Amino acid sequence: PYIVPLDEIQKDVSHRAARYYRFDAKIYKKNNTKLIK
Repeated sequence: PYIVPLDEIQKDVSHRAARYYRFDAKIYKKNNTKLIK
């Protein structure tokens, strides 16, 4: 779910999105670790 919204941003800013998505995914996984389970 957190990769979907970033995907739209990536279309606008491939440079910023790639970095933001990579860093966001790591934090989201740790923060969503309980939600994902």
